[in-house]
Amino acid sequence: RIQNPESRIQNPEGGRQKAESRIQNPESRIQSLESNIQNPKSKIQNPFLLTLSARTPVALQEMADRYARHLAAHPDLAMEDVCWTANGGRSHFNHRLAFLAPSLPSLGSLLEVVLAGQPHPQVYRGRSGGASPAVVFVFSDGLPQGAIAAQILDAHPLLRQELDRWQALCGADALAKGDSAIGVLATQYALARLWIAWGIAPKALTGWGIGRIVAACVAGGIGLEDGLRLAIAHDLGRHTAAGADPWQEVRAIAPTLTYHPPVYSLLDGAPGTAGASVLRDGQDWERWLTRPTDSSLVQDLEQSGMDGAIALGTLPEDGWGAIAQTSTRSTATVELPPDHRDPLWLASIGHDGQVWPHLLDALAQLYVQGATIDWRQVQSGGRPVSLPTYPFQRQFFAIQ
Repeated sequence: RIQNPESRIQNPEGGRQKAESRIQNPESRIQSLESNIQNPKSKIQNPFLLTLSARTPVALQEMADRYARHLAAHPDLAMEDVCWTANGGRSHFNHRLAFLAPSLPSLGSLLEVVLAGQPHPQVYRGRSGGASPAVVFVFSDGLPQGAIAAQILDAHPLLRQELDRWQALCGADALAKGDSAIGVLATQYALARLWIAWGIAPKALTGWGIGRIVAACVAGGIGLEDGLRLAIAHDLGRHTAAGADPWQEVRAIAPTLTYHPPVYSLLDGAPGTAGASVLRDGQDWERWLTRPTDSSLVQDLEQSGMDGAIALGTLPEDGWGAIAQTSTRSTATVELPPDHRDPLWLASIGHDGQVWPHLLDALAQLYVQGATIDWRQVQSGGRPVSLPTYPFQRQFFAIQ
C-alpha cells in the first residue's frame, strides 16, 4: 500500500535536504496484501503509535527534528506519556507522520531515519485531503488457526468490555473453543465496535459465511441474541452430509428472527449483484445472509467509492490477493495530485493471531490519510508531559 507521495525536496535550514516522498520500503510493504499484513516481518509485538502533523512539509520536518532532540535530552520520559500528549493533546494538521515503536530509544531512531530522508516500514507519511477516509468493514468466515476469541478480546480495555458482554450472553466456555462460530461472531463484532469507538465508522459492511451474520449484527439489522442463534445454526450446517445445503439450519430459523433497517449499507458481493443491498423485510434478510459470495465481493468494494477496506477476521485466500494485484503500485518517487488515493487494504488481526500490532499499523495508515481519531479511546492510559511546540515558519517581507 502506497500512501500519497509528496516528492518535493525542501532545504529549509540551508543544508539538509528534506524529501517529502513516501517513506516506506516498497519491497517490504507492497509485495502483496498477504506479505504486508498477514505475515508482517517488520511487525513489533507491543508497539506504541506516535503521530506528528504540521501545516507544511517544512514545518513537519522541523517538528520531527525538535522531537528527536527533545527525546534525546529527556530519556526518562515514559513512552505512553509521550504518545498520550502528542496524539490526544495537540491539533492535527494536513501533513502527517506516524511512527510505530515499542520504546523511546526506538522512536528516537525512527525520527533520525526521517530526518535522514530514509524509508522505514514502521514509519508512515501522508497528507490529509480534508476528510476522513471512507472505509468498508469486511467480515470473514473464520479466525486464524489456533486463535481463541477470549485471548484476542483481551488486547484493549474496550475489547475486554465486549468480552464481558459476550460471556454474559453465551458463557465463558463458548469463547474458549478456538475458531467456533460464536467465537468468530463475538471477535469480529467486538473489533468492529472498537474501530467505531476510535472514530473509524464504516461507509458500508460486507462479508462471507459467518461474516455476513456479523455484518448484520453490526449494522443493527438483527440483535446479538438472534446473531448467536444464527451462528449456532451455521455451525450445525457445517457438519451436514456432503452435498447437503450448509445453510439449511440458518434458513430454518431465519423467518423467526426480528429484523430492523440497517444503520450501515450492506454490500452484497454475490454473483450478478453490485452496490448496496435493499433489505426491506425478513425474506430480503434471509437471502442476503445465505447468499454465496464470490469474486463479486472485490467488485463491490471497488465500486463502493471507498478509500479503504478493513478486514475484521482472516482474509480470503484468493479474493484479497486479487485486490492486492490490481491496487498495488510502486509510486514511491512519483508525485501525485493532493486528492489522489489508492485504496488502503488493512487488517485488524493477522494470521499469526496478533491483534494490537495490526490494529495500530492500520490506524497509522488511516491517520496519515486524514482520519479523525478519538485518541483517548485508543490509548487507555498516560499523563500530559512537556513536548516541543509547533515550529511556526516565519516569513519576512520587504516594505515598499
